[in-house]
Amino acid sequence: MAEAGRRMPIDRELARTWQGVLGRLQFDVSPHSFATWLQPTAPLGFDGDTLLVRTPHGFHLDWLQQQFTTVLRRALIGELGRDVDLRFVGDGAGPAAGATSVPASAPPPGVSSSLTFANYLPAAGNELALRACRDLSGLGEVAPISPVVVFGTPGVGKSHLLHATANCAIERGEAVVFMTGEEFANGYQDAIRATAFAGFRDRVRCATLFILDDLQYLAGKKGTLEQLQQTIDAVRNRGGRVLVASELHPRSLGLPESLASRLAEGLVVGLGEILAGERRAFVELTARVLRASMPPWCVDRIAALPSGSARVLKGAVHTAVNLDRCGSLDIARLDAELTRIVVTSAAPSQRSAAEIIEAVARCYETTPEELCGRSRKGSLPEARTVVIAMLVDSGKSLSRVGALLDGRDPSTVSPLVEKGRLVLVQNPELSERLAG
Repeated sequence: MAEAGRRMPIDRELARTWQGVLGRLQFDVSPHSFATWLQPTAPLGFDGDTLLVRTPHGFHLDWLQQQFTTVLRRALIGELGRDVDLRFVGDGAGPAAGATSVPASAPPPGVSSSLTFANYLPAAGNELALRACRDLSGLGEVAPISPVVVFGTPGVGKSHLLHATANCAIERGEAVVFMTGEEFANGYQDAIRATAFAGFRDRVRCATLFILDDLQYLAGKKGTLEQLQQTIDAVRNRGGRVLVASELHPRSLGLPESLASRLAEGLVVGLGEILAGERRAFVELTARVLRASMPPWCVDRIAALPSGSARVLKGAVHTAVNLDRCGSLDIARLDAELTRIVVTSAAPSQRSAAEIIEAVARCYETTPEELCGRSRKGSLPEARTVVIAMLVDSGKSLSRVGALLDGRDPSTVSPLVEKGRLVLVQNPELSERLAG
């Protein structure tokens, strides 16, 4: 095939070569990225030096070129025996097709387009972290500090800051890699097992902005932490920036000194809870994002909750909005739901994902396997929305929830969160059984 590559291969030969390339790439990129961005591609033409690849994602050509060229060319070397150039073109486009950068409405997998700086409330507890993240995203007028580590208890808004930073950088046409600690660890281990480490390494180190959420997940994973340190070094050596979030200060995680010192040489800043005087503004902002109007007495009651957790306050607003949408919003009903929220959030121990799944399965008289599967028999669709809402409200990311539910795409999980919350609001007895 190496000699054949110097002339225009016949269509059948070119198609067979491309299938071989895709076969190699299944081990080099995440399953979701492969299915979304690479599997729908097809070879359009090859003149011996440049391979044209047709993609249905015609508006994302610059981003595809940026994200996948390195691993594709490596796979092509394996198939052709030599290096060739590669170029994406949109469906229906000829060789001179233009390209545009990926729009903010279609961020890479793992980044939520709904979490932006515009709907993040500046507060005393997040002032320093917000400024650092805005600088990292390219909005600042000064050279950004890197790496930045934001830490704080669950629910104070760390992940929102990370997604907002990613979205802003994506709008500027930057190459953003966004991963949770779990995704980084699993990707690294899968690459090692599949002897496809080079693909994983290139994928995470190609970023101009590398973002890692839930650093605490990697505590104690020596090999993965070494790989993270090398990734951070590689990104920074290429002029890129790094943003990390953790529930604990990096020095409290028992990280290797080499990694801890690298993180400390940038900026490590804590996030605090929303202060009592700031909660009303937060409640009103959350309602505006939902395009919902709440009566003043409702806003007052939520703002008076004895919790400064952004996650708890958001959950309270969502509860009130859903009560209003189903015609059940009154003082007595809202107070009952707010009491449940406060009691649940104040529980001394948090249930694991497996315990939540088992509890929902028990209430719906099914098994955890059926609940997490694909069957739509009987009440399984409703039960699935409930377990999704509970997992998200317990602090699990959409990516993590999707992985727990038979590898579902996070974008298909997100719309079901509100449906699950509405089911819980409309069924107090179910809510009490699950909370208990």
